[in-house]
Amino acid sequence: MRNPMTLKSHIEPGVARERFTLTSTVRLLWPYIWPANRTDLKVRIGLAFALMLLSKLITVVIPYSFKWVTDSLAGKLQAGAIPLEQITIGAVSLTVLYGALRILMALTQQGRDALFAAVAMNAVRKLAIEVFEHLHLLSLRFHLERKTGGLTRVLERGRNASRQSSEPRC
Repeated sequence: MRNPMTLKSHIEPGVARERFTLTSTVRLLWPYIWPANRTDLKVRIGLAFALMLLSKLITVVIPYSFKWVTDSLAGKLQAGAIPLEQITIGAVSLTVLYGALRILMALTQQGRDALFAAVAMNAVRKLAIEVFEHLHLLSLRFHLERKTGGLTRVLERGRNASRQSSEPRC
């Protein structure tokens, strides 16, 4: 009799052999991340992906903003003496550009997290329901042979792991 608490009983036989690879994990979790009957969640995933790319692009542009302002000031310095007002304007524009890009980067990251939260909660909810149903389908012998605390500890660890993986990372 196979142990009903292993992943092997929930996935096809070909995937059970490669249980700890990235591809098998993605294959196992794909129906939860990309639900077939939820177009709204698919749109959220697409928008979150676009915001992630935009955020990364802005992160790359931030150092270039320093370069652009510095190059413009350096070019003016080589041409001749520049007034103090232009140096001040250059320093202020550098600060404003940097601040605007940092705010835009933070907004895109927060927007991505807000959009993806519904997808993550849907996946966690579906997994919790499946675990609950699975526990109720197990035989009475399974429940009588296990210590309640041991089973609770396993469920708690699984819940904590799924909660940590669905929280946004900074």
